This record gives sequence, C-alpha cells and structure tokens, in this order.
Amino acid sequence: MADIHRDTDPRVCGATTTVAGNTDVYANNLLVSVDADPNSHGDGALIAHSNEVYADNILTVNHTPDTANADSLCPVPPHCGPDTDGGSPDVCTGDPTSDPVVVLPPPVIVKIEARQAIIMREPFNIGNFPPIMPTDPVEVRHIQPSPITIREQQTIKHVPTPVMTADDIIEVEPIAQENAPAQTHEDLCHPFDGLLDQYLIEAKKGLWLEKGIVYDSPKTSKNKTGLRELPYFGAVSNKHRYQKPDGTADMEGEFQNQKILGIWKEIGYVNANVWYTDQTPWCMGFLNFVLKKAGYRYLQSATAKHLITKQAKYESTEITDFKEAKSGDMCYWASSHVNFVYSNDSDAQSMSFVGGNQNANALTTLVENNPAGGTVSHNWAGTAPSPYNPKGKKGGKGAYNYGRGTPHDTMLLKIFRPKKIS
Repeated sequence: MADIHRDTDPRVCGATTTVAGNTDVYANNLLVSVDADPNSHGDGALIAHSNEVYADNILTVNHTPDTANADSLCPVPPHCGPDTDGGSPDVCTGDPTSDPVVVLPPPVIVKIEARQAIIMREPFNIGNFPPIMPTDPVEVRHIQPSPITIREQQTIKHVPTPVMTADDIIEVEPIAQENAPAQTHEDLCHPFDGLLDQYLIEAKKGLWLEKGIVYDSPKTSKNKTGLRELPYFGAVSNKHRYQKPDGTADMEGEFQNQKILGIWKEIGYVNANVWYTDQTPWCMGFLNFVLKKAGYRYLQSATAKHLITKQAKYESTEITDFKEAKSGDMCYWASSHVNFVYSNDSDAQSMSFVGGNQNANALTTLVENNPAGGTVSHNWAGTAPSPYNPKGKKGGKGAYNYGRGTPHDTMLLKIFRPKKIS
C-alpha cells in the first residue's frame, strides 16, 4: 500500500500536481490524481502505478513514488522525470504486480529518434553525448568494427563456458554476502544466480546478435563500417514495421532480434517505433532488464546517464574503491555506456565486464557506444580466473586495468551496487 497522490501534492522538481482528469473523487478534501495529470509547470503527465483503483474510470496515482513524463522545463533536471514527492497522510492504495506502459509525449519521441540517428551515424563519437568526464585526460580509441555474422560470432576464440548446474550455484552462493570483504575472481559467485551466465551462453549461439542491419560497401555506407541500419517502413495493421533488405515491410519481425525487442516489452516501452527495432541503443535497457529479472531495483529507462542522475531511485550504493567491486555491480562509462562488473582481481587491479549492445570483439567493447552488430558479450576473461574462465591463471590480467602505471584506463567513471528488492 502507498499514499494516494492528490491535487497540489508536490513533485520532485518543486512543482505541484494539477488534477485534470478527475472531477469528483477526493481524499482529505483534495481531488485524487489520476493517470496523465500534469503539474504546475505544465506537462509532466503522471504515470499511474496503483493497482486497479480508479477515479472517474481513470487509474489513480499513488506515491511509491510514481513516475511522470517530462514537463515544460525539461531538459533541466529533475524536470525530465518530475515524479510524485508526497501524498495523503492517511488514504492509501495498492501497487500493481507489473509495470505500467511508459507513455512518451510526441516531443520526447522526436528527441529519442534524433538521438538514435546520431548514434547510428557516429557510434564512436562520444562527443555527441554529455558524459561526466574524469579530471584526467581520456584517450579515446577510435576502433572500427568488422561486420559480424552469427557464424563469425560462434567462432570467436572465447574460453569455453562451463555448463552451470544448480549444485554449482548453491555451492558458491554463500560467498555473495553483502558484508563480505573485497573479493577476487575465484571468490565470486555467479552474478544474479547465473542470469548473466545464461545470457552469455545464449550470445555465443548468436541469439543476442542484432538483425536490423545489412552489409554495404564500406566506401558507400554513411558510417564507413559497411553496416547499414534497416529503415522504418511505417505502420501496417496498426503495428510499427521495419524494412526487410529488399525494402518490403518485415511483417513477421524476421529481421529484428525478438530477444532485444523483448527488453523494451519487459520494462514497458511499446508505444513508439523506436522500440520496434533492435538498432535503438539498448545497453541501459539490458541493464534494467537484467535487474528486473533478478529481483533488484531497476528503472523504466533507456538513458544510460540515469544510472548516475537517478541513483536514489535505484537505491544503489556507489563503490568508490574499485578494489571492492563485485560481480553484478553496475558500471557507467565515459562513452555514456553501462554494463555490469563480471569479475574483479583486486590484487592485479583488473576487471572484466558483461553488458548488452556491445561488440563481440572484447577489446572494442570498452570504448564503443552502440556498436553496429551489437550483442551481449563478456570483455574479457583474458588469463584471469572467473566464473566464465574457471581455468584461468591466478593473478592473470583482465581487460580493464584500474591500477597505477601503464596501461591505465580511466574511462570507467562510476560503479554502483544494486539493491535487492526485499
């Protein structure tokens, strides 16, 4: 149960709610707020989260807090998500068992589509995004990816992944105590009870590889990689469709990876054509998808920077000493990319990571934002032991070195520990 939100109750941006959809249902002599009610700044339509409680046949809003769309002062934070910040002191309503559908206003959809076009055109130019940059200069490596087919991905030289059994997981599960000391590769349990392991195994079979691209000549393709996004076709039978390589409508979604599209369905993004293509940047979607599946706090968000700006909503804890990072901790990179820590050798001060919308090439993953031909990947076991590389050499190097000396990669800016939903 949660406090019901009402007319004039506060929003997190300093505004108050203006009830517009309900005219005769009250709590404490104030009109009860309902889905899509704006705030006093204008816009900021509320997204109802209450559980089948209606006023004037519209779903009511409570303060859990419930979320909201951007108001007229966006992009100034926190006006891009002016959620509820209060409610009735003694009138409550319940919460649903599933997430509401995210309803984005047309101006926000236009911004998302424009951002998507920029990322697809210039996936290596992190200057298009306003990341929180470190104080030391960052050397950005511009690495051009090679076109990746499912067959090529299956032959990439990864260390073979062992088949995980329930016994394997139970045996190491007690090690993942929150109060455990900083741990190294061989101490770590499988993250999220094996979820990331499962997705890595699926990825090695080509099941997470983007399909919404075709190969052109590198000389003629706009991004010089030889990979071109299949364009939007239009609405057919009241559903958004993208093109097949021959230019006809892809009615069955044959050329869109349904596992990637399932990420957006899982977190409630289904109302704009950008959610019907696997070319929409999906690293943040994958992070929230995994958190939800594992029973951790997550956000209905596709914006990587929300990992930092909405840390309070995640109820996450920042890990300031990278030596204490554990498998399953969330990472924010200077290229506006997010993924999970997968292994951490605190003695060698090196880590490996798992994330979505990453290149299958383990080295380029660390510096690319939305690479063409993205997948779920592990970068990179190297020679260090980890759940993914159990036969690795103790003290062996991972891909990312955060200690002193050379190499020293400063592009990993923040690490946060997610909170389990009790």
